[in-house]
Amino acid sequence: MVRPGFRVCDAIPCRYTRAMRMAPPVPSTFLLPRYAYLAARHAGRCRKDAQAAHGRGARHQSELRFSAYVRSKTLFVLGSGASINQLTPEQWAHIRACDSIGFDNWLLHEHVPTFLLLEHVPRNDPSHEAVMTAYEHNLQVARERYRDVPIFASLSDTKCFDVARLPAELRNNLHLLTTLQLYGQREDDVRTQLRFYGRLGWLAPTETFRTSLTKRSAWLRILHFAVLAGYRQIVLCGVDGDDAPRFFQADPGSYRRAGYRLDHVATQQGAESKLASLSLDECAAVLPDGVLSPRGIALSVVGPCSKRLPRLPVYEFDAAKV
Repeated sequence: MVRPGFRVCDAIPCRYTRAMRMAPPVPSTFLLPRYAYLAARHAGRCRKDAQAAHGRGARHQSELRFSAYVRSKTLFVLGSGASINQLTPEQWAHIRACDSIGFDNWLLHEHVPTFLLLEHVPRNDPSHEAVMTAYEHNLQVARERYRDVPIFASLSDTKCFDVARLPAELRNNLHLLTTLQLYGQREDDVRTQLRFYGRLGWLAPTETFRTSLTKRSAWLRILHFAVLAGYRQIVLCGVDGDDAPRFFQADPGSYRRAGYRLDHVATQQGAESKLASLSLDECAAVLPDGVLSPRGIALSVVGPCSKRLPRLPVYEFDAAKV
């Protein structure tokens, strides 16, 4: 059931939503056909986007087989916060024994994750061209290390960078995502849609990466990916916040000597806070009770991140099993 009092403008993205917000609340069952329509349209988009991905010299997410890469029941989500520098060698040995997915400038770190998620800066950002040029340059520097790593990017994000400009070694590993946007401005709205898509089987482990839910930020996309891949433990590392220092700012000279460009950092730091309708804090509130816990999936954080996400338990490296 959709939450009583939910307004149709919270679920239908269109240019007239400002006027629609003045409309009276609609019955809670009114939006169920809307969700069903979005699900059916998404299935059709996946078929078309698979052809579009091949036309751009990349692959589609549906071509990824989780069994070819998943080797652990634990997935570490690696952000680029400075708290990454506080991990001990023993903790890094444990992380390397598990699976991991990196994002938000993780490309610069020496640890090569199991998966990599590319993000972008919108075209309307004044520094878009400089930022994306630096991003493409860093991909070129890291191309040998990432030649066997599945790389994800939203198909809509490829409008912001040219796939043809990516290193040839990486293009074959690039999987373009067909994302399904969740609508609404409240946590309850997101819970309602997740329950609906859960009944369709879109929140259950599967052999292929068949769909990708998002809320205009990477967090829901990554956590949904972890659920589909069948992970039982999701651990957040380096998620210190948009305005927090990054791990490479402790010694920027070493990264520049390695050939990386760091002049794009400031723009990307604020990208999520400007664009995201569902922050990490809200994901931590919505997903554990509504999606993860009922399926026996644990969500935790590495110690330094616990101050930002106090509602999540701290991951115990010593007692954990790979």
